[in-house]
Amino acid sequence: MAASIADLRLITKHSPEFDQGVLVIPSYLAKGVEFDAVLIYDGSQVRYGREHERKLFYTACTRAMHFLHIYALGEPSEFITSQHEETYAIE
Repeated sequence: MAASIADLRLITKHSPEFDQGVLVIPSYLAKGVEFDAVLIYDGSQVRYGREHERKLFYTACTRAMHFLHIYALGEPSEFITSQHEETYAIE
């Protein structure tokens, strides 16, 4: 069964715990937890292009146990495109 917008749960720093289901969580809160699938809404160079954002981007990417999909609003981050071409696909 596909999740709908009504099924989404927003996690904030004030959330007492993580529920099961489809969660929307800021990357800075994702350290130490794993998810079946992770969607990064904006993995663009504009959003994740500065060196001080590398660890935050790494944390977000490594939360996925099975599937990682990164969407970019513009040019993908160099943290993606500087990797070996066989490790990612741009569609």
